[in-house]
Amino acid sequence: MKKFILTICIILFLISIYKDLNTGTDLSKQKESQDSSLTLNTAFEPIKIKTERGDTVLTVTERLNPTIHNINIEQIRRDFSTLNPTVDPDHLQVNRYYFFPKYNGYGNN
Repeated sequence: MKKFILTICIILFLISIYKDLNTGTDLSKQKESQDSSLTLNTAFEPIKIKTERGDTVLTVTERLNPTIHNINIEQIRRDFSTLNPTVDPDHLQVNRYYFFPKYNGYGNN
């Protein structure tokens, strides 16, 4: 019985290797998404801003970057969370200071 199970495991392992070598992983799509996020993520500087009533991460970031178009909202949230690791981006408090990303040269027109 042990030989049979071992044989089955070896066959499954060999099939797995064969499929992996023939199919592979398409890295081109992963590279494109990483390139666009790297461009946005690495090209910002933190700006300390005191929030006012009605401010959200997106509205403050848009105020700081008026000439930038097509900003990825999830990337803004990630950058904000990187700058403020203990803060929930959905619940900013009024009259508190937070760091917001000011993007440099990304999509300026």
